[in-house]
Amino acid sequence: MKLSSPSLALFVALASPLFALSSEISSASRKTQEDSFLCTLHRRVFKTTPGYSVPDEIGCSSADYSRRVVINGDLDAFLGSGGYAFGSTMLSIPESLIVDEAVDLSADGAAGSIVVSSQDSRSNRGVEHRTGTWKVLVVRVIDASGVSPTPTAAELSTAVFSESGTTMNSQFKACSANQLSFTPATGTGVTDGVVDVTLDISLAGTDKGLVYTAALAKVAALTGIDKTFTYIVSPEGPTFCDASGSCTLGYADSPGEVSVYYNEYGTDPTTNVHEVGHNLGLDHSTLNGEEYGDPTGQMGNSGNDNGEICFNAPHTYFLQWFSDYHEDLNPTTTAYSGELVPTNDVATGLIGASQDYILKISQILTGSCTDTPSNWISEYDEDCAYYAAQGGESYCYDWGHLTDVNGVKAETACCICGGGSTSPINLYVSYNKAEGIHSAMNEDYRAAYGNAVTIYSSTPSNGLSALLGGLTTSGQKYTHTDWDGSGNDLIIELCEITTGSPDTAKVIVYVNGVTTASCSSTTPAPVASTPAPVASTPAPVASTPAPVASTPAPV
Repeated sequence: MKLSSPSLALFVALASPLFALSSEISSASRKTQEDSFLCTLHRRVFKTTPGYSVPDEIGCSSADYSRRVVINGDLDAFLGSGGYAFGSTMLSIPESLIVDEAVDLSADGAAGSIVVSSQDSRSNRGVEHRTGTWKVLVVRVIDASGVSPTPTAAELSTAVFSESGTTMNSQFKACSANQLSFTPATGTGVTDGVVDVTLDISLAGTDKGLVYTAALAKVAALTGIDKTFTYIVSPEGPTFCDASGSCTLGYADSPGEVSVYYNEYGTDPTTNVHEVGHNLGLDHSTLNGEEYGDPTGQMGNSGNDNGEICFNAPHTYFLQWFSDYHEDLNPTTTAYSGELVPTNDVATGLIGASQDYILKISQILTGSCTDTPSNWISEYDEDCAYYAAQGGESYCYDWGHLTDVNGVKAETACCICGGGSTSPINLYVSYNKAEGIHSAMNEDYRAAYGNAVTIYSSTPSNGLSALLGGLTTSGQKYTHTDWDGSGNDLIIELCEITTGSPDTAKVIVYVNGVTTASCSSTTPAPVASTPAPVASTPAPVASTPAPVASTPAPV
């Protein structure tokens, strides 16, 4: 229909307010988008000197990592436990709630305005990066005062990428049997994977987190950069150390693609592999409540700066490099009798088809409570069972405040005292032998764990794991009481350790009164199989078996 001039005038008059309103809505929508920070959730995890601990820090980073906002508050309560995933969940945060590059989840207006926007297209990067060849950009940071890292660009390139000696790249290749490796990034100004960036500010006295965002802002301005991981080396200046001399050696997004190193620790293979382990999604590994206590893997206390050690059983299970040799077991339905082969012999292709590398023992929760840690013992040598025998709740009322050597109270550890855990527990069992590519073990722990069947708990497998015990002599047992609420005990028994090619540890696992296994039963001879992928560099190094501990580890 063709409108006459009066009709057209009337239409325009009536429509103009609608166009204006539509324009205002569109403008408001754009303003809302422009006034919100879109970012991906990350957990920053720190590696420190022994005896020193820095709490994890939750942050939200822009796509190019050049901006990061610290998240303060209870994320589980805010988004719901399990309602987010680090490294993949993206948030939209109103700029009005961001103060000094931090946001308080309890602030007025936070609820309902901070929303989950989407999942990062690079989600699950810890899993994505477990295998393959990935490019790393090493960023050597120079501040405005001209202060630069002690290691030269050439030294950093060698420490990260060389296949000669023990480096970050060579150790990952060895531990994964060539399934994971790192090569130099390329781009303008990049030489052998390393680039110098000069900041516009002095770093003297600044927080150690500033070097992360300041360096990445400079990297974002570079052209033609082809990389996956970014490896930042800070000079002296930022507060990596406190007045007592306790230091943060490095930190990383977990999972993520960025790690930061304090000056000379940029060339330390132990720190390098540890931090990139966090990038892959691995947490720390503990012993007796000490965060870095586990001496059997990179995410704990290897105690040797040459870095020639791989990962413990639960973390290796998560990395899935040798999944053909993982055995999953529900001991309430099936007992286990078999041979376990240590890391060096698995990675160098000596394991046979009938042998195993890691045994995962799954608990199917039936509403029961588990004493946590299961080997808790008070300063007066009283365990949780003793508390129960002495009257349970009444005894806990009087003595629940007593602690173990790590300061954990009975009322926190013991189910009878209202503590413990009701979460399902997964145990992981492996034969840990300090040799070859896995030889750099803390000397203080070699007798107990350097040639032992080791037992760990971890839920999930890449989470905070705990070394629970080690079996070094034939007939020695690890007992987990009241397995899965059945009233029956889980038994893990070492039958014998045999030196050979490969070395083996015969182990049986059963639940008392439910399933049965015996060390006297014959174990089938290993069947020849296609060897596991063989690392090109390391050769097995013969070692003398560690001394046998005279007293069994507490169970």
